[in-house]
Amino acid sequence: MVFRQDWNASTHRDLISKAIQELQFEEIVSLNVTASGYTLDLDSGVSYRFQGRFGAWGNILIQSSTIAKYVDGEKQSGLDAVAFLKDVQSACQIHDDLLAEYIEEARQTLMADYLLRQHQDQESLDELLSLDFIQLEQRLTGHPKLIMNKGRLGWGIDDINQYAPECQGRFRLRFLAVHPDICLFGIEQNLFYEEILADVLGESEFRSVLEQLTGPFSEYRLVGVHPWQWQRYIATQFMDDLCHQQIIDLGERGPIMTPQSSIRTLSEATGTGQYDIKVALSILNTSCVRGIPQKYIEVGPKISTFVDSVVKNDPFLQEVRVLKEVASIAVPHDGYQDIKDASYRYKELLGCVWRESVASKIAEDETAIPVSALLHLHKGESYFKALVQDSGMTVTAWVKCYFEKVVLPLYHLQVRHGLGLVAHGQNTILVLKRHCPAGLIIKDFHGDLRASTSSPHLPEIQSLGLDQLPPEHLIHDLVTGHLASVLRYFSALCQDHLGLLESDFYQILKSRVETYHAQFGAPQQTSLSLLRPTFEKVLVNKVRFHAGYKETGVRLKPMLGTLINNPIMKQQEVLHVHL
Repeated sequence: MVFRQDWNASTHRDLISKAIQELQFEEIVSLNVTASGYTLDLDSGVSYRFQGRFGAWGNILIQSSTIAKYVDGEKQSGLDAVAFLKDVQSACQIHDDLLAEYIEEARQTLMADYLLRQHQDQESLDELLSLDFIQLEQRLTGHPKLIMNKGRLGWGIDDINQYAPECQGRFRLRFLAVHPDICLFGIEQNLFYEEILADVLGESEFRSVLEQLTGPFSEYRLVGVHPWQWQRYIATQFMDDLCHQQIIDLGERGPIMTPQSSIRTLSEATGTGQYDIKVALSILNTSCVRGIPQKYIEVGPKISTFVDSVVKNDPFLQEVRVLKEVASIAVPHDGYQDIKDASYRYKELLGCVWRESVASKIAEDETAIPVSALLHLHKGESYFKALVQDSGMTVTAWVKCYFEKVVLPLYHLQVRHGLGLVAHGQNTILVLKRHCPAGLIIKDFHGDLRASTSSPHLPEIQSLGLDQLPPEHLIHDLVTGHLASVLRYFSALCQDHLGLLESDFYQILKSRVETYHAQFGAPQQTSLSLLRPTFEKVLVNKVRFHAGYKETGVRLKPMLGTLINNPIMKQQEVLHVHL
């Protein structure tokens, strides 16, 4: 690992910039306008001054290179993200214990960002354009809304180097054979678990596994386990089951795996595997501990098949592809399962979900990128700008095509089928042909798919046990998940790097939605329409300040702020200082 002061300084500066932007958006801090830009004035006499502009969502967009700290009017040398967190402690209304934990998460995030910067220094933007889906995702900076988006609390530097996506870790899974009586299991109809494992392990290694078993394969379920999870939790917490041969340790085997940005979803490092695997990884990352919930284990494959059927039987969704979760398994722990209010961490320790890979869904003349890649800056240069240039399209035409291939299908799933996905930049995958939008891949239905109480598919939804919401609540999976978590940043980037004004960006989207309504009819309830005048604002960082790090029996729920004026429905007059 190389230690460089300039890389370290830039990671601190960028984190402070992001923090001010998100704290302002979540109404935790207020800014003052000055003759030269903006200032964040704090009660302690500390202020942060910078240039930027207000965006279409009422959010400040900061030119990070202009940020300077002042104390009692005197400019300070350098910027320190930890000092910034101490400066805003009172504004965030967090006590000392929580501040210390938040600083620990900040330090973890800064280390990950530093490592990304180190790798970024070795590559050109053109090289990024040639990467496959997994390689590209490993170079992205993470969730744009969450200030501390790579906390990985529980990992040290050796774990980060070995298992983190920014280090492009390479390792093998550990496999355990589990007796069916102590696990939950689900598999896609007409598919055999042996087929999946033989495909992943290869025929010879699969035969080697069979030789290690004390009975026929039908008497076991094989679980893929992250090596960190094995050494930290499974070997100790499931020792009784191992000693009683209810669980048989088969050792590390199979192909070399590498992590996606979610850290617990792993792909074959070759990029050609037919299946990815989501494994339990009991560390706190972003908003929750990343275990494998038991709720949808047995019906997960059926849910995927249901979504796939809906998509394939709707002509409007012909360019949407589904990454089906073909098999899933979870092993409840007897010691924790009946402790009602125990942290959910202890009920999600051991399990895995096998999911179709991106590589299995694209043709030879296609590529796929995470939608979050559109927001990526490489040494200050826009990945999206390079993509548009290589496509031969104008930015206006490219954005229009994106709306048609991504936003309208997601909207159609909502208003015509009553199905809502948490459609953030990792769950939505853009298919490209010659760098032009050609289709959408959706994934992550294991708890991230919800249904409307007025869905035309209610019998199937109820039989699958999917969570149901009033349609006016379900629409937030699109508004919050995609518009506020992707388009809020994408439209700003289009203006600042490609010259497409945010107001024009949203007018293009409005035109596409109006065309859709002309074809299918507008929703009867205004609250279900993307053309409604306002949206609820969901707060994700404030939740941490409010709830702290104490683990409970359920995951944290977002909070709501004041209503946002819908940028699609207004001609944006942007007050700004030019970047």
